[in-house]
Amino acid sequence: MGMALLAGLLASCLVAEQPGVPAEIEALSVEPGDHAVTLTWNRSAGALSYTAFLIRENGELRDGGLNCTVSDPDTTCVLSGIPHGVAVSFAVYAQGSPDGEYSEICAPARTHDFRPVIMTTCLTVSAEIVLTAAPRRPEQVTAGLVLGEVVVFWDAVAGGDTIAATYEVRAVEDSTKRCGDTTTLAGTDQRRSCLVDGLVDGVPYTFRVFGRNGLVQGPLSAASAPVIRLGPPGAPDSVLAEVGNGQVTVSWAPPALDGGLPITRYKAYATADTLKSCATTGTRTCVIPGLTNGVAYTFAVKATNGRGAGPASAASPPVTPTAAVIDVPGAPTGVTAVPGHAEVLVSWTAPAANGGSVITGYKAYAVSDTAKSCEATGPACTIYGLTNGAAYTFVARAINAAGSGPLSLPSAPATPTSPPAWTVRTSGTANTLKAVATSGSVFVAVGDSGTVLTSPNGTTWTLRNSGSDAALGGVANGGGVWAVVGADGTILTSSDNGMNWTPRKSGTTNPLAAVVRADSQWVAVGAAGTILTSPDAATWTVRTSGTANALNGVAWSPPSSSGKGQWVAVGAAGTIVTSADGITWTSRLSPTPNAYNAVAWAGTAFVAVGANFSPHEYASADGITWTARTTGAGATTALYGVAWMGNQLLIVGSGGTVLGSSTASRGSAPLTVLNGNQYGAAGNSSLWVVVGANGSLATSSP
Repeated sequence: MGMALLAGLLASCLVAEQPGVPAEIEALSVEPGDHAVTLTWNRSAGALSYTAFLIRENGELRDGGLNCTVSDPDTTCVLSGIPHGVAVSFAVYAQGSPDGEYSEICAPARTHDFRPVIMTTCLTVSAEIVLTAAPRRPEQVTAGLVLGEVVVFWDAVAGGDTIAATYEVRAVEDSTKRCGDTTTLAGTDQRRSCLVDGLVDGVPYTFRVFGRNGLVQGPLSAASAPVIRLGPPGAPDSVLAEVGNGQVTVSWAPPALDGGLPITRYKAYATADTLKSCATTGTRTCVIPGLTNGVAYTFAVKATNGRGAGPASAASPPVTPTAAVIDVPGAPTGVTAVPGHAEVLVSWTAPAANGGSVITGYKAYAVSDTAKSCEATGPACTIYGLTNGAAYTFVARAINAAGSGPLSLPSAPATPTSPPAWTVRTSGTANTLKAVATSGSVFVAVGDSGTVLTSPNGTTWTLRNSGSDAALGGVANGGGVWAVVGADGTILTSSDNGMNWTPRKSGTTNPLAAVVRADSQWVAVGAAGTILTSPDAATWTVRTSGTANALNGVAWSPPSSSGKGQWVAVGAAGTIVTSADGITWTSRLSPTPNAYNAVAWAGTAFVAVGANFSPHEYASADGITWTARTTGAGATTALYGVAWMGNQLLIVGSGGTVLGSSTASRGSAPLTVLNGNQYGAAGNSSLWVVVGANGSLATSSP
């Protein structure tokens, strides 16, 4: 209040009848972040109007310049211009008549020091409040897994009156899933975090963050990318049981939620006797033996992943095993033989009649030498140890609980042949080469320490300056561009057949293992479930894969009759993810928990290969349902690379292993053995190239 106003107040002390002093003054902030308060008080007897004013600021008296006036009976007014971050208090006086009767202020006769007395003696003063500004919007919100739990991270910006006293994290999909952080900032930018409890396992969540200063809530951050809390899988669905003699065959559908990890095992069991059970690591069917004929049973199934076993399914409808009369199965039909190197893949069609019992296996023989045989649970197997150049015919028979059925009619003759010869070439480097690709007219090989080699014919090679010392693990060509990926998120491109290279920003520091161009876009994969896409190999976008496991290979199949192509990426712990567009990815059930190292589209099926387990090779027509295939490689052999060239499949691996097949619909036969591990293969219409350890490089005619 100004000096003239105070003088008027002093004069009013001589008025005989004055209005009372307003009491119970309360100050509240108006809106979050505003420089204003709402003041309220009790009415005074004899008052015609009221004036509210700022009286103290950080304990110091003010001159009353900030004030507001209302007429009785109104006892509320808004006072603006209040500073943030400062302790302030307020007072109110009443005016009793138009000519200046004021509420008592008890001023002494002296005027040079009247304000301390006036302001502290008779006027009622509000409690102190501190106005705060809305805190800044949190930035760089990410969500990740820490020891299997979901932790949200964000950048909190401090400084001035924008500091947030507390933060709150909320799940976009369910706002009751939240956590907070109340640690006081130190005045510098800080990375903050909190753990969100109560999330549903296997369900994707995104998160937003906001700061709060007292009652003042700041703006919401942008949403994080989705994250899935790892947990056991859900319950399998649609459990059915097919009866047999003292046994049942149980089948089921996968759980709707896999817990964010591949399902590695199923267990089916009788609900009345859990010791009557069977288990499988891949297929969703198994046989439970040892049941009592004439007794009704129901069955349940549990799924297991890397986080443990999930809940049991609903029980199947009841079934009763019976001692039905069974016979041996009929003869297989349509036996065919596809030759390889000292081997033949024999395949057939299952018999029309199974004899009243489930067919449990098959056996195929060479007609001229029945010691040359193979056994299988499905309609194909490979017979090894045959003589190259000799013609063979083959027969097969089916087996069930009653025994072996009759032999099929023989196949057409098939003649195994010797593999083509391989020629070791000079690469000009001792660095390990991890991958090779061809445009049809040019080959490019890449490897450790930024190594890039080019060749117009696969036989003579030139070392190029890549401008990088990163370990390079993948290379591909498309649309007139070459792209190379490697450690630390490295991506290099070349538009002049590999002679000059340009580094590109990938948006990740995770190691990248493989890259492919198809369906008018590039897709690269790598560690920690990394998937990147690009329309031109220059600008890349990080995609959500739904897995934290390393992805080691990626491939694409052309559109099928449905009109859609399919992307497939494979990796550690038997990880398989698929996508119709390269952007949205879905986890698939793997037939093995072991690592896949590479995948390729082989004309009619995807072929994935892996390490240190048998079988080493799996195939799928759609990328979703996978079948194990026999390669002929030793149980400890690791397979690192797979490639398809028009009509031939080639697989390379440890110890110089090179496997080949004349058709993608079968397993691969050993062709030859080179020195050292082989990691990559590529071919055009006239030449195969394989690359490997210590700069090894070899060529062969198809």
